[in-house]
Amino acid sequence: MKGIFHFAAQSSVPLSLKNFYKSSANNIESSLKVFEFSKKFSVPVVYASSSAIYGNLPIGNDQKEKFSITSPYAQDKLTVEYYAKTLFEVFKISSVGLRLFNVYGPGQRSNSPYSAVIPIFINRMLKKLSVVINGGFQTRDFVYVEDVVDVMLMSMK
Repeated sequence: MKGIFHFAAQSSVPLSLKNFYKSSANNIESSLKVFEFSKKFSVPVVYASSSAIYGNLPIGNDQKEKFSITSPYAQDKLTVEYYAKTLFEVFKISSVGLRLFNVYGPGQRSNSPYSAVIPIFINRMLKKLSVVINGGFQTRDFVYVEDVVDVMLMSMK
């Protein structure tokens, strides 16, 4: 085994608000188990963090070490990043956390609590329904799932 890819998480911000203990226990404990396994076998970890840790920072203000935690989910992801840093500082086990933004691609469902905006918009357009953009002043960053896979694979090298 050359490394571990860790994508497991409860990733719904609304669900983290509704039941933050269960959500946080899942996200943090599963990550700690992955890190423990990586330590045991001395292999690196590439894991999914989240853009959620930036919260509502102004556009262009997402520099390193600047956060705006607005949900338990965001706090979970930041906590996992700090554990990953500790894993390296104490045990010299490398990890890479990617702060993913809105990942989209084939197979996404528009009726899931984890739905991203693109499948919701596509579903509404196919049904000839209006697409509500909430005033038109929002800014979003999207990344295609195959690009994420490429970066994850490169990060493991």
